[in-house]
Amino acid sequence: MTTLAYDDPFTADLAFAHALAARDRVALEVFERELAPRLRDSLARFKQGDDFVSEIVQRVRIKLLVGDGTPRVLEYRGRGRFVSWLQVVTLREALMELRRRKRQLPSADLIDIAIEPELVLAQDDTHRRELAAAFRHAMAELDEREREVLRLCLVDGIAGDQLASTFGVHRVTTFRWLRSAYKKLRDRTRALFVERVTVTAAEADKLMATLSCELSVDITLLGVA
Repeated sequence: MTTLAYDDPFTADLAFAHALAARDRVALEVFERELAPRLRDSLARFKQGDDFVSEIVQRVRIKLLVGDGTPRVLEYRGRGRFVSWLQVVTLREALMELRRRKRQLPSADLIDIAIEPELVLAQDDTHRRELAAAFRHAMAELDEREREVLRLCLVDGIAGDQLASTFGVHRVTTFRWLRSAYKKLRDRTRALFVERVTVTAAEADKLMATLSCELSVDITLLGVA
C-alpha cells in the first residue's frame, strides 16, 4: 500500500487513516485503488456473489469514511497494519449481514471467519501461524459448554436474554460463563503460543493484546445486549 514517508509503518498507517477521515483526496484515491480490491478479495471465502461483495464493501466504505457523524476509521489505533484492520472490519460486516439474512454456513467455517481475522494483525507470518495454531488448540481444550457459549455468542450473534433462554439460566449466568470461557481461551492461547515461538514476554503480550481486546469487546457487547 502506498504510505507516507514515515520510518515506522504503523505511524504511516495511522497518518493514512487520519487522512482518510479528513477526506484527503490522495488518501481516498489510494483507498479505492489499492485497498477496496483487497477487501473484495477477502470476501471471496463467503461465496455469496459479486452483489454481496459490492454491498459489503460499500457499507464498510460508508461506515469508515462517514460514520454517524464521526468516521469510524478513527477507531484504528495503529496496533497492526491498517489493511489487516480493514479486513477484520470487512469480514465482521459480512458476518452481520449473513446473520441478518439467516444464511446457513458450516459452523466450523463460521468460527474460522468470525474469530481468526483477529490473528491477521500479528506482524510476522510465522507468529501468525503459530498464534492461530495455539488458538485452535486452546479452543479444543475448552469443555463443551464453554465452546458452545462462545460459538453462539461470537459466531451466531445470540446474546442477552436469547442466550440465557437457550441454556435455561439467567442472563447474568451466561455472561459469567462467557467471561470465564474467554479468560481460559486467552490465557491458554498465550501459554501455548510462547511454547511454540521464541518471543519476549512483551512481544507475546502485544500479540495477545490484539486478540484479547477484540474478543473482549465482542463478548462485552454481545453478552449484555
